[in-house]
Amino acid sequence: MKLAVLALLVFPSIAVAQTAQTPNPDYKEPASARMYSYFVPGGGQIYTGKTVKGAALAVVAYGSFIGAAPTNPYVGLLGYIAVDVYSIYTAGGDAKDYNEEHHLTRFTSAPVISPVIQFASVGTKRTTNIGLSIHL
Repeated sequence: MKLAVLALLVFPSIAVAQTAQTPNPDYKEPASARMYSYFVPGGGQIYTGKTVKGAALAVVAYGSFIGAAPTNPYVGLLGYIAVDVYSIYTAGGDAKDYNEEHHLTRFTSAPVISPVIQFASVGTKRTTNIGLSIHL
C-alpha cells in the first residue's frame, strides 16, 4: 500500500493516463470488402457505397458466364473469374477511399472516467483529495 501511495506521489499522472479506444461502426474494413467480392463479384464495391460499380461488375460477371455457357462454358467461366479477380483486387482500395473521404479511422476515442487521488502538503498540513476525472 505504501508503495502505491509513493508511486502516486512521484508519478501523479499515472492515475489519469487512461484512454479508451472503441471500434468505429462506420469504418469499412478493406478485408471485409475483399471477402464480399470473393463470394459475390461487386459485393465489396456495394459494401463501400459504390453501388453502380458493384452492380456493373456483378452483371458483367454473371452475364459473361450465362451468355457464353451454351456455346463455350470455359470462355464464360474465364470471363467470370477475370471480373471476380478484378472485383476482389479493387474492393480493398475502394474501402480505403471510402474511409479517407469520410475521415474515418478504425477506432475512436471515448470519454474516460478515471479515479484521481491527489496528495498535497502545505507546511505542516497534509490533505488528500479523492474524486473522479472525466477526459473528453
